[in-house]
This record gives sequence, structure tokens and C-alpha cells, in this order.
Amino acid sequence: MNSSTRSFRSTVIFVGDRKIYIKALEKASIGEDIAPFADFLARLVKKGLAGEPLALVPKTS
Repeated sequence: MNSSTRSFRSTVIFVGDRKIYIKALEKASIGEDIAPFADFLARLVKKGLAGEPLALVPKTS
């Protein structure tokens, strides 16, 4: 069974949030401080669960 088919939802990281994401990921990896990374992901997941659009897909004509 593929674990991605379970009840886990996808989380989109905006290009505009890339620097925050990388900085938090580096703190978790190098500085062994996972809190900023967990907070970053938790914010995105909460937005997704609240129904906020996480990524806008341009309309094609």
C-alpha cells in the first residue's frame, strides 16, 4: 500500500514562502531545532483544513 493514499493531505509550499521554508528546514537539520519547521508546516496545514486556497492555478483560455 502506498502511504500517500492514506488520510494524509498534501501541503503546498508557495514560492513566496520558499525562503522561510528553507530557513526553517536548515534550523531543523543543522541546528537541531525542529520548532520553526513544525510551526511553518502546522500553519500551512491549518490553512488547508480551514479551506483557504493554498495555491492558485492560473486559468487556461
